[in-house]
Amino acid sequence: MDTYTTRIDGENDVWDSNVDMGYHYSEGVALYELTITLTDANGGFTVEPNYLESHDPCTNTYTYTNFAGHTFTLTAMPDANYYVEAWYDVNGAVASIDRVFEVVMDSNHAYILEFKPRSTVHVTGGGSALKDAVADAGNGDIIYVEKGYTYEGGIDLEGKEITIVSSHPDDIPSVESTVIDCEGSGRAFTFDSGEGPGTVIHGFTIINGSLETQSGGAIYIGAGCSPTLAHLIIRDCNTGSGRGGAIYIGPDAEPNLCNITISNCTAGNNGGAIYVSANSSPLLKNCNIANCSVSMGYGGGIYYGHDCNAVLEGCTFTGNSADYGGAIYFHINCVSQLTDCTFSDNSSDYGGAIYNYFNCVSELTGCVFTGNISNRDGGAVDCDANNVVTVAGCDFRSNLADHGGALYLGLNCSGTITDTTLVENDANEDGGGIYFTDSNIAVSDCNISYNTAAHGAGLYCLRSPESSIVDIAFIRAA
Repeated sequence: MDTYTTRIDGENDVWDSNVDMGYHYSEGVALYELTITLTDANGGFTVEPNYLESHDPCTNTYTYTNFAGHTFTLTAMPDANYYVEAWYDVNGAVASIDRVFEVVMDSNHAYILEFKPRSTVHVTGGGSALKDAVADAGNGDIIYVEKGYTYEGGIDLEGKEITIVSSHPDDIPSVESTVIDCEGSGRAFTFDSGEGPGTVIHGFTIINGSLETQSGGAIYIGAGCSPTLAHLIIRDCNTGSGRGGAIYIGPDAEPNLCNITISNCTAGNNGGAIYVSANSSPLLKNCNIANCSVSMGYGGGIYYGHDCNAVLEGCTFTGNSADYGGAIYFHINCVSQLTDCTFSDNSSDYGGAIYNYFNCVSELTGCVFTGNISNRDGGAVDCDANNVVTVAGCDFRSNLADHGGALYLGLNCSGTITDTTLVENDANEDGGGIYFTDSNIAVSDCNISYNTAAHGAGLYCLRSPESSIVDIAFIRAA
């Protein structure tokens, strides 16, 4: 053992007759250098861990050391109005354009960090002009796209922090005349290289996206990506056997979707308009999803995978359909907050508008449900087992199901229904307004009127001794 050591630097630890316990190396672990050179004064960087060995002020080069197999995390810090142009290797090849760049020390590494100011690019003429401009753009650039033209799809953002905006993104006629036509083959945009909220698409109409087996008929947002999408009109897009007829959102993603209108989109496998993968937290504000569906599956409008955090504000869902959750389907352990949303004429077998599967936490505040239909449970909302539900200030009218014309709350559900109106809802069997079984539900300060059912026109409660009903107005329940 006198030629082995437990020290990773190669120094021998056998200086007497004793041998240290632990893994013994025949030689020391290699120690490598990382050098970073700043070529201008428009920003800086940090390195973690900060194993700085030296700094040469003449060349502005910093040298760090670390053992083989270890990782440095480099973070560029551009000055105001500057962006990362690239981390270049010594041959001038681009190693990364991201602000955060991880380097595994498997050899000596040397990089040159350069920054750039924002550039403005004007695109016109249609065809491949937009796609070409994105390919040539660098971080921080703004691409202004002229209305009145039709552009090609197949645009990959490649991790670039850029803004692509039409000439009048807040004007609907202008948005309608700035078109990306996928022509039934492929999608418009792909975000799959760590794009963040600084990557922005603003003010376009996307049509005819189509993919047979892939997901995201119009837009694909990959794992961990969080772009900003605003003032988009997406219609007539589909995925044959894929997910997300219009938009696919991968796991651990946090995109912002604002003023998005999606219509006539279909998916073969969950999420007729939007598919949200596990552990993602998209924000939807003032979005409108209409006439979208899945051929077999869940979430005619939106499908949320397990452990998602869903926030929807001021969104509208109309005429969407699926087997479960005509408008929205929430899988296991989802947390959702829906505020001032409207659901009309959506349909499914379970949960005409919304379906919560298992162990979900759902808050509905100021939402309106009208004319939604379930062939079985929950004309408007179906909460299966072990869900926690808060309904406040909502309005349920003219919804239909076999059980729970407006609301169905299943085994071991708990929660509150307050300051809510349930009028003219219908159950073919039990609970014209509300149905709950083996649950702990507190219903208070509600107007439950003119609902119909074979049993419990206003409310049907089964094996729920801990539930309470206080200050309810029941009128002409039949």
